Amino acid sequence: MAKKLWGGRFSKPIDPEFEDFSRSIHYDKVLAEYDALHSILHVRALHRSNLLSSEESATLLEALNTLLKEIKEGKFSPSSDEEDIHSAIQNILEEKVGKLALKLHTLRSRNDQIAFDVKLYSFSSALELWEALTEIIKSYYKLAKKYENAAFIGYTHTQRAQIILFSDHCKAYACMFDRDRERIEDYLKHVKVRIGAGALAGSSIHHSAYTEAIRIQDPEDSLGIRAVENSLDHVADRDFVIELLSVSAIIQMHLSRFAEDMIL
Repeated sequence: MAKKLWGGRFSKPIDPEFEDFSRSIHYDKVLAEYDALHSILHVRALHRSNLLSSEESATLLEALNTLLKEIKEGKFSPSSDEEDIHSAIQNILEEKVGKLALKLHTLRSRNDQIAFDVKLYSFSSALELWEALTEIIKSYYKLAKKYENAAFIGYTHTQRAQIILFSDHCKAYACMFDRDRERIEDYLKHVKVRIGAGALAGSSIHHSAYTEAIRIQDPEDSLGIRAVENSLDHVADRDFVIELLSVSAIIQMHLSRFAEDMIL
C-alpha cells in the first residue's frame, strides 16, 4: 500500500473498503502538472525565507522539474494504490531525494494545494476551450464561404419549415459559439490563481517570498499566479468550478443542437 501523508496517529489500519472509497487518484491525477508546480513555487518560497539551504532547494527543484517534464511528456503514471495526486507526487519525490522531501511540508497545507491545483486546472482548461471555440468558429465561416449560395432546409420544432441558405445556417452556429467564447473570456477574468493561504489563515512565509518565486518560475506572467490576497476566500472558493461547468454545459448544448441538425 502506498505511503500516506496523513494518519500518523492512527493505531489500526484503515478498513480497505473505506480506503478504496476515499481514494481519488483515478481522477485527480489530471492535477499532477499543477501540483508539481505548486511544489516548485513552495520550494522557492522556502528558500527565499531561509527555511531551505541553497543545496536543499537545488536538489528538490531538480527532482521536481524532472517530474514536471515527465508529466508534460505523458510519462507520468501514478500507482492506483496512491490515495491522491498529492500523496503520489510526494512519494515519488521521496524516492528521488530521500527524507529531504519531507521538508517540502514546512508551512504548507493541502488546502492551499487543492485550491491552487483546481484553479490552475480550470484556468488552463478554459484556455483550451477558448482555443477550440476559435477554431470551430473559423470552420463555420469557412464552410459558409465555400457554400455561400447553397440552399438548405430550415427546421422548426423538427419539422421542415423554410428554405434557407446553408451559409446562414453555418453563421448561426458561429454566433452561438462566439457567445460561448465571450463567456470563457469573462470566466478567465474571474479565476484568480493564488498561493500561500496555508490551511486557512495564511502562513509565516511572507508574500514577497511567493511573489519572487512566481517571478522566477513564470517571468512572462503567462499563468497569472499571485500571492494570496485573502486566504479565507482562497481555500474555500469553489464558485469558479460551478461557473466553468455552467459555460461548458451551454457549449455542450450548442454542440448537441448542431449534431441533431446534422442527423435531421
